[in-house]
Amino acid sequence: ELEPRDRVELDVLTGETRILRSDVLFDVGQSLNPGIDIGQIEGAFCFGIGYYMTEEPLFDANGIERSQGVWEYKPPMASEMPREFNVELLRDNPFPKGVLGSKAVGEPPFMLSYSALGAAKKAIESARKDAGLDPKFDLPMPSTVDAIQQACGHKPEHYQV
Repeated sequence: ELEPRDRVELDVLTGETRILRSDVLFDVGQSLNPGIDIGQIEGAFCFGIGYYMTEEPLFDANGIERSQGVWEYKPPMASEMPREFNVELLRDNPFPKGVLGSKAVGEPPFMLSYSALGAAKKAIESARKDAGLDPKFDLPMPSTVDAIQQACGHKPEHYQV
């Protein structure tokens, strides 16, 4: 069995999710500048975390977006990035049709950040099983803190002191 590449910690009462570890292996062909390529991969991955887990556009009754700026719009903060973030470039794989054997890097790593949400979904499923609930659940996009808390199905009254 393969070990998961993303690990999260989930508070079932609040829905707060911490990404403990993310590992990314990305194919850029023959890298022209590994530092820039790794920076692009990290940036796109973090942008994707925001897209999947924090950025909730708000619309009024007329369909006008009201989340302009960061006052009501919640992009991810540094504390929401993986605590351990490992990025590696696939080696010895030049792309014959690319410039000097390279491939574009830009935004494709954005999709890889879904692995963090996938790990959160596994944690929610586990929490639901532990609570004796049906492990199946719906999770809207973006999967904000409140959506994750609701999906866990845990309520304070389930706990007795």
